[in-house]
Amino acid sequence: MKTPKSLSRFDAFQKEYFTRLGSHPSCRPEFLFYAAQQLQKFIAAGALCLRVPERKLEDILKSGRIKEVVECGGGGTTMGGVETRREVVKALFNAEVDKMEPREFPKFGYLGPAKARQDFFGNPDMAYQYGNVRFVLRRDAVAKNTTLTVGDSVNFGACYYMVPTRIDDILPTCFLGLANREGIPAGIRSLRRETDDPTLRLKIFCSLCYSKKLTPENFANLAEIAEGMPGMEFFELQFHGELSLDRDVEAIEVMDWTDETPELCRRLQPLAKSHGLDLKKAFT
Repeated sequence: MKTPKSLSRFDAFQKEYFTRLGSHPSCRPEFLFYAAQQLQKFIAAGALCLRVPERKLEDILKSGRIKEVVECGGGGTTMGGVETRREVVKALFNAEVDKMEPREFPKFGYLGPAKARQDFFGNPDMAYQYGNVRFVLRRDAVAKNTTLTVGDSVNFGACYYMVPTRIDDILPTCFLGLANREGIPAGIRSLRRETDDPTLRLKIFCSLCYSKKLTPENFANLAEIAEGMPGMEFFELQFHGELSLDRDVEAIEVMDWTDETPELCRRLQPLAKSHGLDLKKAFT
């Protein structure tokens, strides 16, 4: 399988960052080892998900693939515009974004609970921010080209202070902390004081797991468990390469959001079935 352009320079970039992180005076090897173990458990327990608002559903079903902010020319209320997303992808993956076509940018999603009911009830704000339609992706189809960060990588320059990890080859570089490059904009640097411990979120994550406050059963409630600490909002996923409905999507689950949602699903059900999928109600 051809490496997506967004990952063409990623592995060397991540390994160099991991070396710097591991040699930082505040970091201990046992933290890194334990964090990797726990991340592996959460990834195994969760579903690989992506949300869109229902108004985007018809276009996705007609095109047969899931599009991203750069290709669509805009996003949801908190995902940032095209230029923001281009800069985030460049910072997170050391990607040559000027050599990438709009459809080659990664799609941003999240690690969610296996059951849609738990997801929609447990994360009501996500429906408003990202959408009421949940796509669950096939792990065997997308895992090789899926990466993860702990926390929202787009918010407040977080993309400059972490490097994602592949979900099938975990290096725990994915916590907000250590700068991943030089030349970070001054306005962003002012938010991240040099005196801050760059391994603070890593240590908090390990502590929450060790105390059994954060488990494979409740990981989707990370923000609440971490008491709203910035950089620990949820487990964000980035899906690299194109996402085909026929090849990559396991299920489409819809939460009623407007009075028109049921009729919309009835109208679009034949389109979904043409891809071998059903528009399933999240609550039945």
